[in-house]
Amino acid sequence: MRGVEETLGGDSAIVAVQYTQMPSWQSFLLHRAAAAAAARALIDELHRRAPSTPVRLYGQSLGTVGVVAARQRAAQVGQRVEAVVQAGTPAGVPVTGVAQLNASDPVGIWSPRLLVAPPDRTALGGRTTPRPMWLPLVSFVQATVDLLGATAPPPGLGHRYDERRAPPSSPTSPPPPPP
Repeated sequence: MRGVEETLGGDSAIVAVQYTQMPSWQSFLLHRAAAAAAARALIDELHRRAPSTPVRLYGQSLGTVGVVAARQRAAQVGQRVEAVVQAGTPAGVPVTGVAQLNASDPVGIWSPRLLVAPPDRTALGGRTTPRPMWLPLVSFVQATVDLLGATAPPPGLGHRYDERRAPPSSPTSPPPPPP
């Protein structure tokens, strides 16, 4: 969030919500809808209190599920979204704005699809590290094992993202259609 504060010269108010008490990986598997519901409720409240104030959305990991839902809800209620940044978006979650995915982050590519096909996302941002060549079954097993230590490396590697990374001020693309 420091990046947001620095980019905007302190002219911002940061609002965050806790959508569950479960660890993120458990929530992603068992209760993914909680992040989306919390984000929609936050947009509703922001729109009620400050309908003309543009918002910038940031989500990391499971928080990107909330970003997608918040963006859809903002479009429904007419709340202007100025920028969207998603970091470490899990495979299967749509990317709806500017994205950062470390080359060594298994969360962004892990899915059963890796058993038979290479990942469909490329690395964007973070430190430049080579991604191993895709091999059927082997890549799935490797990504699965890599998930266990994904948050151990320093920011810019694995599933760790630099808190000073500022969201761009560029316009956003249209929100995805509701599910």
